[in-house]
Amino acid sequence: MVAFRILLMRLTIILFCALSAFLNIAHTKPLLINSPDWRPYFTYDDTATGYAKELLRYLLEDNGYTYRFVPLPIKRGNQYIKTGKLDVSILSYRPERAQFVSYADFPLFTVSLRFISRPEHANISHVNDISPLRFEFVRGVSYTQEIREKANALERDVYTSVTLEHALKKIMANRSDITAASTHTLISELKALGYPKALSIGAYVVQEKAYYITVSKRSETITDPTAFFNKMQRSLNKARQTGLIDQLSTEYQLNLDDLSH
Repeated sequence: MVAFRILLMRLTIILFCALSAFLNIAHTKPLLINSPDWRPYFTYDDTATGYAKELLRYLLEDNGYTYRFVPLPIKRGNQYIKTGKLDVSILSYRPERAQFVSYADFPLFTVSLRFISRPEHANISHVNDISPLRFEFVRGVSYTQEIREKANALERDVYTSVTLEHALKKIMANRSDITAASTHTLISELKALGYPKALSIGAYVVQEKAYYITVSKRSETITDPTAFFNKMQRSLNKARQTGLIDQLSTEYQLNLDDLSH
């Protein structure tokens, strides 16, 4: 009987140690963060990180999280966050996305959406004006309902690109006419292309759009999204108070809307 009690105690200790080790591993498991090629907010290259990437790094490290950025095309990143292969992604709000991610109730940043085209189509003053033009969709990018309704109504799938860079090159080559993206993304892309005269960013702002920290509802690492978001918000407030956000905005030229470069 005594031997049985000793054996039972040993088994209890072993199970306790195993459980503690498991919980410790779960706690230190790095968060997998979506990192699309979306300048100036994210880049694939860790040597040129991007505004959102640097800000996220600060928020996560301020709360002691380990993490890893996973470079993925936009469409695949959206699929991975849906299935739980990623834990965190920065997304605009769409009702259908709320089925598979939890949204923070505060925006991380906002962007202005504009059209870009060859100069002869640069005077767009309303979304209706794109109807006769060949609109280039970029896979995985979220467009406004108006754009989706007005663009290429009869041949919606004809004009699609994997990346914004590819879309812009098609427009330059007259294989398409126009596309849309955030203002500073367009400025960054034009800079990377050497500011080609064949492309012009329109002055018309289609929409101001907020982007949020989201957590996959299938994440095994973040089991309490609300607590996670609360930590992120406290650190975001701290980043504002210390001037980090102003510093990053200046570094990535988000305070500028110089469309003429």
